[in-house]
Amino acid sequence: MTAIATPTSHQQAHQHRNQLLEDIEMLELETKKALLQRAKHHAQNSQHNQHNSASAESFTRAYIMLATGKLPGGPAAGR
Repeated sequence: MTAIATPTSHQQAHQHRNQLLEDIEMLELETKKALLQRAKHHAQNSQHNQHNSASAESFTRAYIMLATGKLPGGPAAGR
């Protein structure tokens, strides 16, 4: 004997399907938000790293200039 879908079970299945679709939509939105947040942090970190690298480079140049007497006040300046 085959089961006949009653309006209530059909309605419940429809509600369940709609709830699943809403859940999937919410998960997709949360995933997109998380990915965008990661991209934002990555971009900020890259920017900080570039800045830090540039600062380190300029400090290195200044130390070399001080050490070789090419910058006033360096140890080799009086030689």
